[in-house]
Amino acid sequence: MILDPKQSVSASGTGVLGEAADVQRRRILAAAASLRLYGSLLFLVVSAIMWQLSGDPEWGRQIPILVAYGTLAAITFATQGRAAMLRLAWVQPVLDVGFIYAVLRTALLIETMSPQTIAGLSVGVFVLPIAVGGLAFRTRCLVLVTLLATACELSLMRQADLGFLPMLTAVAMLLLAAASSKLARETAEAEVARRMLAETRVQCEKLGHLQQEKDSLVRVIVHDMRSPVGTTMLSLEYLELEMRRHPVSKTWQEAVEEALGGSGDVSEMIAQILDTTKLEDGHIKLNLVTLDARELLDQARASTVTHARSKAIAIEVEAENALPVVADAPLFLRLLQSLLTTTIRRTPRGGRILLEATRRASEVFVAVHSTATAIPPEQRETTFDKFQPGDQGARRLSGWGQGLYFCRKAAEAHGGTLAVETCEDWPSSFVIRMPTKTAEGQVGVKTTQARQNPAIAA
Repeated sequence: MILDPKQSVSASGTGVLGEAADVQRRRILAAAASLRLYGSLLFLVVSAIMWQLSGDPEWGRQIPILVAYGTLAAITFATQGRAAMLRLAWVQPVLDVGFIYAVLRTALLIETMSPQTIAGLSVGVFVLPIAVGGLAFRTRCLVLVTLLATACELSLMRQADLGFLPMLTAVAMLLLAAASSKLARETAEAEVARRMLAETRVQCEKLGHLQQEKDSLVRVIVHDMRSPVGTTMLSLEYLELEMRRHPVSKTWQEAVEEALGGSGDVSEMIAQILDTTKLEDGHIKLNLVTLDARELLDQARASTVTHARSKAIAIEVEAENALPVVADAPLFLRLLQSLLTTTIRRTPRGGRILLEATRRASEVFVAVHSTATAIPPEQRETTFDKFQPGDQGARRLSGWGQGLYFCRKAAEAHGGTLAVETCEDWPSSFVIRMPTKTAEGQVGVKTTQARQNPAIAA
């Protein structure tokens, strides 16, 4: 399997960044829950002590507010991280603003501090829920908390008989706090993205090295497999020849023919593995020449006749006279052989196959028709996938994956297309559409590409 780090990053990068941002948000909410709990307890203790020492009943009015808020803070702290609390987390900054306003409004009635001082210090207290709203939530929540905090601050300053200038200053400070918290969140997200990008780059490099090692291992294995497979095919061909000279059981002959056909399939698969890797990477140079379509089809038929004979399948060829096809001869021939081999494998015993080549307008059509079972329309495109899904339909279509994937890549390398189409009188047809062009011009283009990119020439 060819690993593509860039595709992996594009497919999962957004999700990874989202998870990282969610982790950061949970941490901020946890810190806010702790601060809320400890702050409410501290204010409760201070208010209780001041109430007892001063005897001022105004201090006692804050006790119920602090107890209620402390209870809510304890519940929030104990249930942090749960799904329901995370969905309702945006309510907490709003409640914080309401609690701060209730406490400070009560404090205005206490004579220990002047109302102007309390109203002025409240600006700094209102900054806390704004900061939490900006760091942990999106813009809508931040705007809501900021507007509510601003309204509460203006109300307190009005009750303290402060003038227009202090009110304007307080509003400016709260808006600045909101902008700063939003900027801090975006900066933190950018840092998370930068860190994730750096980690992804390292992973991509590792995947690249693994891919190179895998490709090298595949090439070594494939090259080592060629020799025993070639020896096996030669032995089977010799055995087939001797069995024709000396009459033997028909069953033996069929067994040898099937073994020879299977060995040919293995040899074709070995070649496909190497060429598929080159086609995927773009490191293949096409030696384009003008070929005769009928000769190509005859060669493809001749190379698979043994396999077809083992299943009593008749292969016919129909092509226009002197129909030129501009292609890389070995690669395009192997494309046809692979399509024909796959079609033979799918065609029932005693069936028919037609190799056809025609010209229509500016395209050359090369088709492999057969009496095989028709491919359902919903499976026609996935037929050419490199790896088929592991469902029942894919198992019924076993043997398609690598071969047809190679065929489509080879057709695309020639500037053409390969598809499953519905043709008259044939239930199953693979159709190659090739543009008509001159071999000389195309060879020149490929040669230029090879000079510009040494990897292609290699």
